[in-house]
Amino acid sequence: MTGTRQPRQCQPCTACCDGWLVINTANIKACPGMPCTHSSSSGCRIYQQRPENPCRNFNCSWVREDSPLPEWLRPDLSGAIVQFGEIKWQGYVLDLVVPVGEKVPEHTLNWLMQFAERRQVPMVVAEHVAGDGIFTGRKTMVYAHQPLRQALIDWLNAGNVLW
Repeated sequence: MTGTRQPRQCQPCTACCDGWLVINTANIKACPGMPCTHSSSSGCRIYQQRPENPCRNFNCSWVREDSPLPEWLRPDLSGAIVQFGEIKWQGYVLDLVVPVGEKVPEHTLNWLMQFAERRQVPMVVAEHVAGDGIFTGRKTMVYAHQPLRQALIDWLNAGNVLW
């Protein structure tokens, strides 16, 4: 045995289309509190015919062939969708973490923070803000060395967006 693993499959995980990521195309819409109409408890109902954009083009880092993420970090199991290097900001490549739910579970967040630190890659966590069960916005947290962290926080506080 060479230590290679079987390719990972999205199904039955549907975290990306269960409303935790914003999807807004002509035929598919999803946002916090509103999952894609094709999502079911057993997976995507149109998985074999799913559209190129955004579905096939989505880059879930857990599914990637070279993913260093352990099995337990599958989004629907860990409570977090991870995207390596999806955000470019002022010459930096940032990892993005979006919770499956309101917040990333503490054990998942701790593991991801240590992983980002070992790799020396800044990490952005976009948590969902909810009131009375209704999602009302997003809270962005930055994990990076202090000068970069503060510069990015200032930039975000000025009303800029990363994605």
